[in-house]
Amino acid sequence: AFAAGYDLSTPEACAETLERFDSVVGLERVRVFHLNGAKKERGSRVDRHAHLQEGCLGEDVFRFLLKDPRLTDRLGILETPEAETMHAVNLARLRELAA
Repeated sequence: AFAAGYDLSTPEACAETLERFDSVVGLERVRVFHLNGAKKERGSRVDRHAHLQEGCLGEDVFRFLLKDPRLTDRLGILETPEAETMHAVNLARLRELAA
């Protein structure tokens, strides 16, 4: 969504984007999220994944998305580089942010 141009740069921007999504599409239709940092800037249309603490999205954004009550029953797919060695690290960080 970020690479497509949706503003997810701050928790406030995430809230506005989700409200817009809800009014146009309906959040009940969004069943799964891909969770990854973004190597390229918003609107670049280049979906290059980074670790959660790297790239153009800050951890506050992930904290917001993981705790937003409208999204707590949705699935998240961790989609970061170096899966074999770094998924455990990124998953642990997501759990910390969600706590």
